[in-house]
Amino acid sequence: MAGLSAKAEGRAVQCAAECLLSLQNAEKVPETSQLKNFLEVAVASRDVRSIITWVLYQMGRKGDAGEGWRAQGKTSEGKECERFGDAVKKAIDGFLLRGLEPEQYKLSSPERLELTRIFAGQLSRLHTYLDGSRPEKNPGGAKSEKKPWKDIPDAAWVAIESLKKEAQ
Repeated sequence: MAGLSAKAEGRAVQCAAECLLSLQNAEKVPETSQLKNFLEVAVASRDVRSIITWVLYQMGRKGDAGEGWRAQGKTSEGKECERFGDAVKKAIDGFLLRGLEPEQYKLSSPERLELTRIFAGQLSRLHTYLDGSRPEKNPGGAKSEKKPWKDIPDAAWVAIESLKKEAQ
Protein backbone atom coordinates (compact mmCIF):
# COMPACT_ATOMS: atom_id res chain seq x y z
CA MET A 1 0.00 0.00 0.00
CA ALA A 2 1.46 3.34 -1.03
CA GLY A 3 0.33 5.14 2.15
CA LEU A 4 2.31 2.97 4.55
CA SER A 5 6.01 3.25 5.18
CA ALA A 6 8.45 0.42 5.80
CA LYS A 7 8.62 1.74 9.37
CA ALA A 8 4.88 1.14 9.75
CA GLU A 9 5.12 -2.42 8.46
CA GLY A 10 8.10 -3.06 10.73
CA ARG A 11 6.06 -1.78 13.64
CA ALA A 12 3.34 -4.32 12.80
CA VAL A 13 5.91 -7.14 13.03
CA GLN A 14 7.23 -5.77 16.31
CA CYS A 15 3.74 -5.52 17.82
CA ALA A 16 2.89 -9.07 16.72
CA ALA A 17 6.08 -10.36 18.35
CA GLU A 18 5.32 -8.44 21.56
CA CYS A 19 1.82 -9.92 21.71
CA LEU A 20 3.08 -13.47 21.25
CA LEU A 21 5.77 -13.00 23.89
CA SER A 22 2.91 -12.52 26.37
CA LEU A 23 2.13 -16.21 25.80
CA GLN A 24 5.59 -17.52 26.72
CA ASN A 25 5.27 -20.28 29.34
CA ALA A 26 1.46 -20.12 29.12
CA GLU A 27 -0.65 -23.17 29.93
CA LYS A 28 -3.39 -22.25 27.45
CA VAL A 29 -3.04 -20.23 24.24
CA PRO A 30 -5.26 -19.23 21.33
CA GLU A 31 -5.73 -21.95 18.75
CA THR A 32 -4.36 -21.35 15.26
CA SER A 33 -7.95 -21.16 13.98
CA GLN A 34 -8.65 -18.27 16.38
CA LEU A 35 -5.79 -16.26 14.89
CA LYS A 36 -6.98 -17.09 11.37
CA ASN A 37 -10.44 -15.85 12.39
CA PHE A 38 -8.86 -12.66 13.74
CA LEU A 39 -7.17 -12.11 10.38
CA GLU A 40 -10.46 -12.72 8.55
CA VAL A 41 -12.21 -10.17 10.76
CA ALA A 42 -9.46 -7.61 10.17
CA VAL A 43 -9.65 -8.08 6.41
CA ALA A 44 -13.46 -7.89 6.34
CA SER A 45 -13.77 -4.89 8.68
CA ARG A 46 -14.08 -1.33 7.44
CA ASP A 47 -13.27 0.29 10.78
CA VAL A 48 -10.60 -0.42 13.39
CA ARG A 49 -13.22 -0.18 16.15
CA SER A 50 -14.95 -3.26 14.74
CA ILE A 51 -11.72 -5.23 15.09
CA ILE A 52 -11.20 -4.03 18.68
CA THR A 53 -14.79 -4.95 19.53
CA TRP A 54 -14.24 -8.44 18.12
CA VAL A 55 -11.15 -8.92 20.32
CA LEU A 56 -13.10 -7.79 23.41
CA TYR A 57 -15.93 -10.15 22.48
CA GLN A 58 -13.47 -13.06 22.21
CA MET A 59 -12.00 -12.23 25.62
CA GLY A 60 -15.49 -12.18 27.16
CA ARG A 61 -16.60 -15.53 25.79
CA LYS A 62 -17.11 -18.20 28.44
CA GLY A 63 -15.17 -21.43 28.68
CA ASP A 64 -12.77 -22.69 26.05
CA ALA A 65 -14.07 -20.25 23.43
CA GLY A 66 -12.44 -17.24 25.09
CA GLU A 67 -9.72 -18.98 27.04
CA GLY A 68 -6.97 -18.40 24.47
CA TRP A 69 -7.66 -14.66 24.32
CA ARG A 70 -7.51 -14.46 28.13
CA ALA A 71 -4.30 -16.52 28.28
CA GLN A 72 -1.22 -15.06 29.86
CA GLY A 73 2.26 -16.41 30.11
CA LYS A 74 5.09 -15.74 32.51
CA THR A 75 8.47 -14.15 32.00
CA SER A 76 11.60 -16.17 32.70
CA GLU A 77 11.60 -14.46 36.13
CA GLY A 78 8.11 -15.85 36.84
CA LYS A 79 6.27 -12.53 36.50
CA GLU A 80 2.85 -12.77 34.85
CA CYS A 81 2.51 -11.17 31.43
CA GLU A 82 -0.58 -9.29 30.36
CA ARG A 83 -3.43 -11.27 28.87
CA PHE A 84 -3.03 -12.01 25.17
CA GLY A 85 -6.24 -10.21 24.16
CA ASP A 86 -5.20 -7.15 26.17
CA ALA A 87 -1.83 -7.13 24.41
CA VAL A 88 -3.56 -7.33 20.99
CA LYS A 89 -5.99 -4.53 21.91
CA LYS A 90 -3.13 -2.37 23.19
CA ALA A 91 -1.23 -2.91 19.95
CA ILE A 92 -4.22 -1.88 17.86
CA ASP A 93 -5.11 1.02 20.16
CA GLY A 94 -1.72 2.62 20.26
CA PHE A 95 1.53 0.83 19.67
CA LEU A 96 0.90 0.41 15.96
CA LEU A 97 0.45 4.17 15.67
CA ARG A 98 4.16 4.76 16.15
CA GLY A 99 4.61 3.60 12.57
CA LEU A 100 2.11 6.09 11.15
CA GLU A 101 2.17 9.79 10.42
CA PRO A 102 -0.01 11.94 12.74
CA GLU A 103 -2.68 12.49 10.06
CA GLN A 104 -3.08 8.71 9.82
CA TYR A 105 -3.88 8.19 13.55
CA LYS A 106 -7.66 8.50 13.21
CA LEU A 107 -9.54 5.25 13.73
CA SER A 108 -11.23 5.83 10.38
CA SER A 109 -8.05 6.37 8.37
CA PRO A 110 -7.48 3.80 5.60
CA GLU A 111 -3.79 3.58 6.57
CA ARG A 112 -4.62 2.65 10.16
CA LEU A 113 -7.00 -0.04 9.00
CA GLU A 114 -4.43 -1.40 6.55
CA LEU A 115 -1.75 -1.43 9.26
CA THR A 116 -4.09 -3.30 11.60
CA ARG A 117 -4.66 -5.86 8.85
CA ILE A 118 -0.91 -6.27 8.34
CA PHE A 119 -0.51 -6.70 12.11
CA ALA A 120 -3.22 -9.40 12.13
CA GLY A 121 -1.45 -11.26 9.30
CA GLN A 122 1.92 -11.09 11.04
CA LEU A 123 0.38 -12.23 14.32
CA SER A 124 -1.21 -15.22 12.60
CA ARG A 125 2.03 -16.16 10.80
CA LEU A 126 4.22 -15.91 13.89
CA HIS A 127 1.66 -17.87 15.94
CA THR A 128 1.78 -20.63 13.31
CA TYR A 129 5.60 -20.62 13.52
CA LEU A 130 5.53 -21.02 17.31
CA ASP A 131 2.80 -23.64 17.19
CA GLY A 132 4.83 -25.61 14.65
CA SER A 133 7.90 -25.39 16.92
CA ARG A 134 6.27 -27.45 19.66
CA PRO A 135 7.88 -30.86 20.06
CA GLU A 136 5.78 -33.98 19.62
CA LYS A 137 4.68 -35.90 22.71
CA ASN A 138 5.37 -39.30 21.19
CA PRO A 139 7.79 -38.92 18.25
CA GLY A 140 7.33 -41.73 15.77
CA GLY A 141 4.13 -42.86 17.45
CA ALA A 142 0.94 -43.74 15.63
CA LYS A 143 -0.78 -40.54 16.73
CA SER A 144 0.95 -37.21 16.24
CA GLU A 145 0.25 -35.01 19.24
CA LYS A 146 2.11 -31.86 20.24
CA LYS A 147 3.38 -30.89 23.68
CA PRO A 148 2.01 -27.72 25.32
CA TRP A 149 3.24 -24.26 24.36
CA LYS A 150 5.27 -24.05 27.55
CA ASP A 151 7.52 -26.71 25.96
CA ILE A 152 8.37 -24.64 22.89
CA PRO A 153 12.16 -24.57 22.59
CA ASP A 154 13.94 -21.42 23.69
CA ALA A 155 15.36 -20.95 20.17
CA ALA A 156 11.85 -20.31 18.82
CA TRP A 157 11.22 -17.66 21.46
CA VAL A 158 14.60 -16.09 20.72
CA ALA A 159 13.55 -15.80 17.06
CA ILE A 160 10.37 -13.96 18.10
CA GLU A 161 12.33 -11.73 20.47
CA SER A 162 14.77 -10.83 17.67
CA LEU A 163 11.89 -9.76 15.40
CA LYS A 164 10.65 -7.50 18.15
CA LYS A 165 14.07 -5.87 18.42
CA GLU A 166 14.82 -5.65 14.67
CA ALA A 167 11.59 -3.82 13.96
CA GLN A 168 12.31 -0.98 16.39
